[in-house]
Amino acid sequence: MIANRNSRERALALAALKLAGQTAWDNLTLAQIAKAARCPLLQARKLFPDTTALLPAVVRLIDEETAVLVGTLDNSAAARDRLFEVLMARFDVLQSHRAGVLAIAAACRATPSRIPVMLKTQWDSMRAMLRLANLSECGIFQTVGLIALYDLALRRWSDDHTSDMAKTMATLDRLLRRAERLIEIFARASSDDHPRQRGHTRV
Repeated sequence: MIANRNSRERALALAALKLAGQTAWDNLTLAQIAKAARCPLLQARKLFPDTTALLPAVVRLIDEETAVLVGTLDNSAAARDRLFEVLMARFDVLQSHRAGVLAIAAACRATPSRIPVMLKTQWDSMRAMLRLANLSECGIFQTVGLIALYDLALRRWSDDHTSDMAKTMATLDRLLRRAERLIEIFARASSDDHPRQRGHTRV
């Protein structure tokens, strides 16, 4: 039963991405998406009452395809390198659905009512990327930072028309190196504060 549900959700998400690349997202109906997915409309409505409710399934599809592409990472590699590999795999997936992803992203930016849905979805998605990079113990600070970093890289990707996504790759590498330096700075500042705090306690 669960497998059938997941299969229908995946089919609807794939159909949504394909159709979004051909027609403005706001002009698409759930009936059109269900027809393209060869899913009975009644079943589609049970899963998603409208096209906005379908958006998280589209992001989950991208998460799943990224996980398949990444496979198993080498834990001996640096955390930055693992995260770079995961996010570049994600951009490879986005590139395979480029027209649909760009259309949906534009529609979400233009409609504030979709923002709460996408914020929750983005949070879950970036947590999934951290787990893929074997960084599952990262907390709120790291997740928020990754969301901001990914958003900047995503904007670069949207304007990157190179065949190998060289500009996106360079931007992502630069952003990750900056993030790594910030973490090192915060870590040193924190360790420097501890002696002073202990000294203050003894006074």
